[in-house]
Amino acid sequence: MNSMTGFGKGTFNLAKQPMSVELRSLNHRFLDIRVRMPWFDAELEALIQARVRARLARGRVDLVVAEQRGSGGIDELRLNKPLARRLGQLAEELAQELGVDRASALQLLPSRGDLVVAASAPVAGAISAEVAWEAVRPGVDAALDELSRMRAKEGESHRGALQGHLARLRQLAVDIGRHAAGQPDRLRERMERRLARLTGDDGGVAVDPVRLAQEVALLADRADVTEEMDRLESHFKQLEGLLSSGTEGPLGRKLEFMQQELLREFNTTGSKTQDPEVSHLVVDAKSTLEKVRELIQNVE
Repeated sequence: MNSMTGFGKGTFNLAKQPMSVELRSLNHRFLDIRVRMPWFDAELEALIQARVRARLARGRVDLVVAEQRGSGGIDELRLNKPLARRLGQLAEELAQELGVDRASALQLLPSRGDLVVAASAPVAGAISAEVAWEAVRPGVDAALDELSRMRAKEGESHRGALQGHLARLRQLAVDIGRHAAGQPDRLRERMERRLARLTGDDGGVAVDPVRLAQEVALLADRADVTEEMDRLESHFKQLEGLLSSGTEGPLGRKLEFMQQELLREFNTTGSKTQDPEVSHLVVDAKSTLEKVRELIQNVE
């Protein structure tokens, strides 16, 4: 079982420039991959996305390729000549318009130093996507390895928590079944007390014991939760199988379905019973299922 939350980092060299790859993933209904690089290369981006899809099934994944700073090398600087010339022309026009010197006019223009002189992207338009991919791939694989380890570790933590919640739900179902088994007797006693209040103590109105038994049986049948308990047990066994350590592959959507099925059975049980104790147990079960839902939202 894997979580959808994690982080991974890898490094590589491209045109003698140290580079890094950082991967961050969060929970998401599907697999959503977003790649950012210091240059635009649609073909290389497609190769990177395919590599990620081969390893991950779900999650919002942000992958950032960047130049490593402070690596001991000196960045190659480049001058944006067209932009520099245009800023110079604007400074001249502004100086004439305001009657000031050129240096003063240049200070009034918006600062664009980061665009006029900037570190050059070593592969921007200089290296083919295939050559760049051979360099980038080890960094992407290293980042994916670290990310996968982190997701697997957190996933195992989720597995343990879910197994604990499953044990709690099983116990609640047992308690509900035990209380529900005595419901016919409680219905009979409740009905007899009501009839006693209605007829009074003078015995003026006779109650047919056969008819009373029929009414009690009818009410007990309507409140019977045996089928719900049987279905819950079946769902518990399926959930146990999904949570077993030998289960491989993405489990998130299967777990979401099982959580919804369990909630449906507990809701039906709560609507059928009039027993306060059973109602209390159903509320406890629904609260536990909410914790289960929050956990499986982050399971791949």
